[in-house]
Amino acid sequence: MWQSFNRYVARLIQAVIIGISALLLFYLSVQLLRLQAYMPLTRLEDMIFIRQQPSVLIEVGIGLLLLVALAPLLKKIPPHHLFLGCALLYLLAGYGLISHVDSVIRADAKRVFEAALAMNQGDFSSLTKQGAYLYLHPHQLGLVTLERFYLLFSSSPRFIFGVNLILVLATLRLQAAICHKLYHKGLVTNYLILLSFAFLPQFFFILFAYGAIPGAFLIVLATYFFLKDQQSHRLTWAILGILMAVFAGIVRNNYQIFLIVLLILWLMAYGKTLSKRYLKLPLALLVSFFLLSKLLTFSYEMAIGQPLSPGVPKLAYVTMGLQEDPKGAVGGWWNTYNTNLLKKVGYDQTLAKEKTQTDLKQALGRLSSDAGYASKFFRDKIHSTWLDPTFQSIWTGPLAARGQYTHTSLLKSIYEEGTGYAMLNRLGGVWLWLVYSLAAVYWLCRSRQTAGRVLRLFEYLPFLFFIGGVLFHLIWETKSQYVPVYVSLLTQPAAYSLGHIAERLMRKVKKIGSLSTVVG
Repeated sequence: MWQSFNRYVARLIQAVIIGISALLLFYLSVQLLRLQAYMPLTRLEDMIFIRQQPSVLIEVGIGLLLLVALAPLLKKIPPHHLFLGCALLYLLAGYGLISHVDSVIRADAKRVFEAALAMNQGDFSSLTKQGAYLYLHPHQLGLVTLERFYLLFSSSPRFIFGVNLILVLATLRLQAAICHKLYHKGLVTNYLILLSFAFLPQFFFILFAYGAIPGAFLIVLATYFFLKDQQSHRLTWAILGILMAVFAGIVRNNYQIFLIVLLILWLMAYGKTLSKRYLKLPLALLVSFFLLSKLLTFSYEMAIGQPLSPGVPKLAYVTMGLQEDPKGAVGGWWNTYNTNLLKKVGYDQTLAKEKTQTDLKQALGRLSSDAGYASKFFRDKIHSTWLDPTFQSIWTGPLAARGQYTHTSLLKSIYEEGTGYAMLNRLGGVWLWLVYSLAAVYWLCRSRQTAGRVLRLFEYLPFLFFIGGVLFHLIWETKSQYVPVYVSLLTQPAAYSLGHIAERLMRKVKKIGSLSTVVG
């Protein structure tokens, strides 16, 4: 009875993951044919929506046909050769990018960098001074600690840019290895390599010294270790996977969604197998995260000789995520609410929590009292987060409007909103449609192969992680720069769907050719 119930729960979770992710991806694919989110390269952080031209159908059709037409060639190329060639070009392009931009960083990335630099010189005032960045946002200590490590080697942001470049290449290599372990198909792995290298926001984010790339690398590395653990059941791989997942959640707090995803996947596995191993892994993950988080907090409390500031109440991020922007920008984005909250109440935590709760009730009251307003609010929030082909990767880089400059005509065309930026948006829109739509049909392509097989946990991971990202940023503060990690993992199922479609077409073409020969 208990076993049957557990299997029912596991099947139910699977069905929910497949159903919700397919609906979300299909919705985004359809919306991309109607409109596109576009970020002007101005001082203000705002998103506008541009109606798609009818030619977008031709563009996505050409993109799909070109990829399918490459299948016969890709089947002949060993994946490691294709990866090596792409990586070499990527490395040269990355070096060129880093060499021809100002090494100035701004906003939160600058504040984290400056706090890390000061701490390495013995100054921890950013943790104790009212209104200082880490006094307001102590949850950033994981990222600060990472940058303190970087600063042991160099005090230039260019060093972080270089590390980011290497980590992106390492991430892409791990994604290819994961794809090969899951499917054992050279064509699918080669499609994964092409799609992942063509995800240009990941390339331009090497200039964003804010932990997104290291966090994404740790997530993919943890996935690789857990996949090896699932295949071999060796404790070493499980321990390494848990550590990498915990580090990812500490470096980038938003990536704690990945930890929740792992807990759900292990619950599914327990329901299918009733193996106690899938009860021990979640316990080990939770204990490890708790202990390492407490160790990090304790070490900084020892350094300053007092408890850390509680910082901005976490509920403030929900309040801000459900508010209209007072300046008329897209609602639910950062609007200075959480930054100014404590200052307005004299840094009184009790008053800050009360004000946050009051403001949240007002935001919820407005949403619940007007269905039309609520529909538009959440629709615009989703579109601004998930339909931006650049994911703010250019806006977060050297922005001329904020005194950061580039030094080649090509980079000026990109970073000063010229033809290069327009092309990135156009090509990025085609890439995004391909990945969303191909990932949406994954389970249709995979249904026969999955029938009767032992559960393969990490086929579900990209979809569940994506659902988690959508739900989280639907309620929490959002920005399109927060979500590339969820999109990049969707290249795995998209590559499989593309390979499946290409192989079916090749078989049909071969069959037609054989029939023509017989008839002739």
